[in-house]
Amino acid sequence: MSYHLLCDALTLRDTGESALLVHAIHRVVSGLVTHDHYANAAQSAAGELSLTKVRQQLAIAIAVDANPIAALFPPTVRAEDFESRWNALNQAAHFGVKTCLENFGTDAEEVSRISATGERDELFRAEMMSHFLELLSGGHRANIVDDGRAILTLSANLEPAAPAIHEVLELLYAEPGVGIEQCATGVGASLRTLQRQLARHGLLFAQLKQAVRITIAGHRMRNCYESLTTTAQVAGFFDSAHMIHAWQTACGISPSTYRSIAKLSVHAR
Repeated sequence: MSYHLLCDALTLRDTGESALLVHAIHRVVSGLVTHDHYANAAQSAAGELSLTKVRQQLAIAIAVDANPIAALFPPTVRAEDFESRWNALNQAAHFGVKTCLENFGTDAEEVSRISATGERDELFRAEMMSHFLELLSGGHRANIVDDGRAILTLSANLEPAAPAIHEVLELLYAEPGVGIEQCATGVGASLRTLQRQLARHGLLFAQLKQAVRITIAGHRMRNCYESLTTTAQVAGFFDSAHMIHAWQTACGISPSTYRSIAKLSVHAR
């Protein structure tokens, strides 16, 4: 597997505000792509997209990334702490290529890439990774306030791009366990009207609710000392097993591993 951002840099086409919000929601729920899909996209793009264009698209993708993995690398993270978290994530996740950092942010910086399949690392992809690390460590994210409402914050930053989605997000962050019928009543719409409004953006209520629950859970894992059972309950999941399954799909690592990485020292610059 691969985390979605590099693939998005090659495949992201619609950068309208509404489209970016919907894209961000989908990427919270499922933050991984197959490594083969990414490798094929890179091979196709190598002769078509300049690295300048890729960098532009990568900056956009990073700016709207609300997946909890992104929150492990806040704008305030120091280079040595970025390195610790990055390497811990690469060690824990089943990525197709593991990118290891040493002396990150210094003149002696080294980046080594180890393929799980033994394939040779292509220059284009290596250069993409270099741009990615530079952008990610530079704090190019719009949702920089860790208040547990990552998608709602992003929606507000996009002014809000899709008012119907924004209203539903506000209600879900207040009551993450609410059902679609209650949500429709809460936003002053009929059930079918709400479904049509979301479908117009390519969304289902269940996806929106899942994304909200995952971001709430991520915030609590980073900031609260509590059991996973409590986290699941507060985030609106049926139980911890339900949350763990959703979390693995979203982030590719277990909640306990995520919490351990999140606790690696981060200091303000």
